[in-house]
Amino acid sequence: MGTPSSLVWILALCLVDVVGGVSLEENGFGEAGSADQIAVSVRTNDIATASLLEQALRRSSTIQRLVAEIQTSDVMLMLALTNDRSVRGRTQFGSAQDGVRMVITRISTFLIHDERLAVLGHELQHVCEIAAAPEVRDEAAIRRHFERIGDRTSWSRDSYETAAAVEIERRVLNEVQRVR
Repeated sequence: MGTPSSLVWILALCLVDVVGGVSLEENGFGEAGSADQIAVSVRTNDIATASLLEQALRRSSTIQRLVAEIQTSDVMLMLALTNDRSVRGRTQFGSAQDGVRMVITRISTFLIHDERLAVLGHELQHVCEIAAAPEVRDEAAIRRHFERIGDRTSWSRDSYETAAAVEIERRVLNEVQRVR
């Protein structure tokens, strides 16, 4: 697939942050077509991540809705778990080429299970925020988009959070705590 553009948005600690380039091959995904496919536009790179997504879809109607929204967009989401203790969830905007915008989302393995599902919902909301803005295809456009829909945080100069993602995290946590 090659190295995506230099724009990368990271939701570190569930925040949007611009940091640099990302290569899918370097991040364990290989070619997009070789990843395990859970849904048309949401792919995983291992059994543990596929299991997390399957459980999330079974236990949360909110996550079902978010995945359905991603499936109707031009966004291809690569979903993975991370052992990085410094983040709860992280979403990176990798590239926009050939009519597809590639986004990579990682969820921390250090979260308790229900919290992991809630953070997945939070990150999926950020993916939907990107998907809903077809003009977001480069660094300047994504910055303008999150400045418009989110609030700048103190975590990083180019870091944003949205009220919608915070609300989705709360909602998903409530849903998964009711459905075991």
